[in-house]
Amino acid sequence: MKFLCSCLLFFAFLAVPIQARADLSYSEADKAVLAFFKVGNAVPDYDGWIKAMPEYYTAPKEDQERIYHEQDVRLKWAFADFDHTDNFLKITTAVFIRKIEKDNQFFLQFKFPEGGDLGAHIFPYPFRKEWVALSVEDLQNFESIPISENVAERIAPLFDSSDMIEGLLNLHVRPLGADYSASKLIDHMYFWLLRGDVAQFELRSQVEAHSYQSVITYTAPWYLNETESELLELMK
Repeated sequence: MKFLCSCLLFFAFLAVPIQARADLSYSEADKAVLAFFKVGNAVPDYDGWIKAMPEYYTAPKEDQERIYHEQDVRLKWAFADFDHTDNFLKITTAVFIRKIEKDNQFFLQFKFPEGGDLGAHIFPYPFRKEWVALSVEDLQNFESIPISENVAERIAPLFDSSDMIEGLLNLHVRPLGADYSASKLIDHMYFWLLRGDVAQFELRSQVEAHSYQSVITYTAPWYLNETESELLELMK
């Protein structure tokens, strides 16, 4: 069945005029919506998705049919191509990073500019006139990260002038499941919930206006390849 769908999409692709074939790529926002449906073997509402896109509804009437067709082919191709078990969701967002010492142990902590509980934080992606909200189930496990004295010494210059610095959080998130029963009202907006967990985690500090350096990284043991797993065992 998957092969048949791929063939049908291939022939649909060939039917698109050459000038309309330029872009079959899909964004991280597209991937989140695709993952929402892929984890439950569901199919997106392509019609509602496309008609809610600004590039469609703000276009002149005479261009809307062409844009609709291009987006329909692009999204269906993306749905066939995207593998949520291998191509994880990538997130980069601003955070504040702090280094503390407690009971002779150093810790790194981070928080989002808007504050709030890490466990309740969601990452929103537009879909139709609603949103898909990605909830990273184990993100609260990184709320206070123990670090060695060597790491603390290495990053100490970053905190010379302040105990809290601006930085970036980079995440690779594995989609796990979705709730199709009903959208949820969160902060006066409706969201469809997508659950995931952390495959890779990185905090980066801002050293110049548009320059960042890695402060700490983590890769989930299940995400390591065989060689990396063996090296990790040797370092224990």
